[in-house]
Amino acid sequence: MLSLTRRALEEFDNSHDFERMAADILNALGYEDVEPMAPSGGGDAGTDIKYTDAESPAIAFVTVNKNIKSKFASDLQRVKNQKVAALSLFCTVIVTPAQKLDFSRIAAADVGATLTVYDLERIRSLLDTSLKDIRRRYLHIDDDVSTAIRAKVKTILRYPEAAALETGTMSMFEKMFKDLIPAKLFSALREYDPETLRTVPEVGVVLETISGTYYAFKGIARRLLETMTRRIGANVGVRIAQAWRIYAEYCFLRLSGEPRESLERGPDLLNYGITWDDAERVATLLKSDAEISQQLQELGKTHEALLRHVDELRTTLARQGA
Repeated sequence: MLSLTRRALEEFDNSHDFERMAADILNALGYEDVEPMAPSGGGDAGTDIKYTDAESPAIAFVTVNKNIKSKFASDLQRVKNQKVAALSLFCTVIVTPAQKLDFSRIAAADVGATLTVYDLERIRSLLDTSLKDIRRRYLHIDDDVSTAIRAKVKTILRYPEAAALETGTMSMFEKMFKDLIPAKLFSALREYDPETLRTVPEVGVVLETISGTYYAFKGIARRLLETMTRRIGANVGVRIAQAWRIYAEYCFLRLSGEPRESLERGPDLLNYGITWDDAERVATLLKSDAEISQQLQELGKTHEALLRHVDELRTTLARQGA
């Protein structure tokens, strides 16, 4: 059976990312003080990663070079004068048992260190079993988590009306937008941390962007409601908080472009003795309020950005045949 992990490792040609992946593997395996020497480029004096193995100093060689015998010999020569108890070799080729034995003898003779080889097949086994999160992050191959995330997202995009929405944490203005797909996506994604979202193959960046942008959108909506409510409370005679929210709903719709006539023809918004004329008077006052205008504009632009990200997500999934 074709192994996607094996093929991805064979084709891996980014030495800096491979070094980062090797460091993450060492951390995941329980080694301590793992320190990549030059993951962004530059000289590393032959030492790709330093770490501690059973409280003893250790070094990892990390390479995507296919000529593993020559590369190992070259790296070993560069650390001959360093005090090190253990060595690791990370590579993207198969190292035969005979080669491993030969490399180990050379490491013991030249440096006095033990050697552990993480070749193509050993790394594949780790990534396909206990280290699937690292596989997802560097090789962009789905695991159970990313598969679950994709399934949730696909369901929301295909059947938006059927998708559940937890409204208990939503502010009034959030609920008033006609397109609630961004809210439904945020509700489904908020249980995952940004790093998990970011590493979902193909769509991770846009998922993380939607989650972060919607979080900002929530804050803007909350601040706008607070600002409006304060202004309304200072300009109306009724002293009931629920009445102020009715004014706020009317003003939000009016300032968002809804004609007064259509609101009067629709479901009755008003209560507590509020008249259409007085609601319109307050909307006119708030329209000239610079702070409210700025917050309302920011809210609208943020929601437009969310819709663009949703379109990008939909296009990417469609391109994949999802």
